[in-house]
Amino acid sequence: MKNKAFYLILAFLIPFGIRAQIGNYEYRREIGQIRDTWHEIEIPDEVFGKVQPDLADLRIYGFTGSGDTVEAPYMLNVHEAKAEFEDRRFRVYRQYWWGDSYYVIFEVLDEGGVNEIRLNFPNKTFDWKIELEGSDNQASWAHIIDDYRVVRVSTEQIDYDRTTVRFPIVRYRYLKVKIPEKALGSGASAITLEKSIFRGRQKNFTEFEYSVTEDKNRQESIVEITLPQPVPLSWIRIPVENQYDFYRNITVEYSAQTTVMGRGWQSVTTGVISSVEDPWFKFGDVIAGKIRVRVKNYDNEPLSFGKPELGGDIYSLTARFTQPGKYFLAYGSPRAHAPVYDLSNFVKNIPDQPQMATLGEELRQTESGAVLKAGEEPAEEKSQPLLESKLWLWGVMGVVILILGFFTLRMMRE
Repeated sequence: MKNKAFYLILAFLIPFGIRAQIGNYEYRREIGQIRDTWHEIEIPDEVFGKVQPDLADLRIYGFTGSGDTVEAPYMLNVHEAKAEFEDRRFRVYRQYWWGDSYYVIFEVLDEGGVNEIRLNFPNKTFDWKIELEGSDNQASWAHIIDDYRVVRVSTEQIDYDRTTVRFPIVRYRYLKVKIPEKALGSGASAITLEKSIFRGRQKNFTEFEYSVTEDKNRQESIVEITLPQPVPLSWIRIPVENQYDFYRNITVEYSAQTTVMGRGWQSVTTGVISSVEDPWFKFGDVIAGKIRVRVKNYDNEPLSFGKPELGGDIYSLTARFTQPGKYFLAYGSPRAHAPVYDLSNFVKNIPDQPQMATLGEELRQTESGAVLKAGEEPAEEKSQPLLESKLWLWGVMGVVILILGFFTLRMMRE
């Protein structure tokens, strides 16, 4: 009898509790094209300015034909580009002068191709154009690259190093580097093969406003970019129009500009922008409404910048739907905690390429409980009949719970 009373109360309360969950989220979008168990849902740009920074307040709720409310589990995917590297064993085989050039020969001890050498010279400062050749017997040498610029600048203001040499995959036993002057203790820290590249799925953002200002007190140029809305970013490119050589320290900062994260500035990466290589900078994924790059000029003339380029990784959800019904993506709850699903323990069982589902237009729930479309204003509140008033309905529900509790206690005593 006690168990029957417990389950009676539980069955009465669960529908109210679960249905109230979606009401804890300010926004929702209906999920369409659900035809299978597994589906992928790409998160629209418009969502990121209304969620927590770690996307902890994303939920998928469904309403079945029998009136039940279910929560569909999901995995969050960040489609980041990745590369795998495999180091090769090697040794410095020989170093010698020939004419007015210095040569270093490396012997690759492992079989297989290579396409990268990370050179290691103890010289504090240099700016060389090197050549690279390959051979299997040292009797004849094949050209690989020439005029490849390697640079190291080490001063009180700048610490810049570009000594990684990249080239198409080759399979020679010996690699010979030609340097225009003697390197003190020439060598390499690694000879590697880039095995594979997962290019990921990324999105470039071209619609934004930007400005370049000078802070003479700090001796800085500031490139500031304002996006129409916060979006995920993971790289930026700052074209420089000057034709002379330069090396400048930079700091890349972002401001979330979201309703959850606020508007303060945070540093995301530092580096050196130079005339030697492409001014492209990668950093960890952030949700940003503004990006700014602080370029330290010191006593140098400020640089001239072209229009920046920026982009980020695409975010998506892989969700499992086990019951037919009407499903919604709910989001926008500052107090929500990240969900914990069993799904995360069985990633290998998730299909690699599930079917894509679609998202409908955004709906917003007001404090009064009204659900509105984008741009729609809530109607003026009117007095409600007794039985339609939410307060009276909740009051009736509370009375019912008290009555059920009374009879439960009574049955437990008997």
